[in-house]
Amino acid sequence: NWDGIVERMGTLFENMVNLSKYNSEEYNKEKYEQMLTLIHEHYCDDGFCRDTIAEEVKMSIKSMEQVFKRRENKSITNYIFEYRMAKAKMLLDETDLSIKEVAEKVGYSNVSHFIQNFKKTYTITPDKYRKNR
Repeated sequence: NWDGIVERMGTLFENMVNLSKYNSEEYNKEKYEQMLTLIHEHYCDDGFCRDTIAEEVKMSIKSMEQVFKRRENKSITNYIFEYRMAKAKMLLDETDLSIKEVAEKVGYSNVSHFIQNFKKTYTITPDKYRKNR
């Protein structure tokens, strides 16, 4: 009967929508984890940026940023910046590397740019930070 077919089609459509939402969340979680892995492994590579990540995870920059921001509440660019600064701080705490070497290890080819960003983040220069630890 026609009513039964319409009812079954409605149920089928509802199931498809629910399955699509589930797969979308799983897909987004997988892509987010891929992004984090790439950042944590390549944050210090020359030229590493969100374009590189988008290409690797096969997403548009806009979609990638939306997925990332939903989970981290910040842009990928800000996350990479903060991750580099945290790594720099750790290197200053745990090693005797020069400021130039620390800068290079966290992806900066310009030491003064690194010092400027470190000070902007922690309100102290890397050199003073190390002396005060």
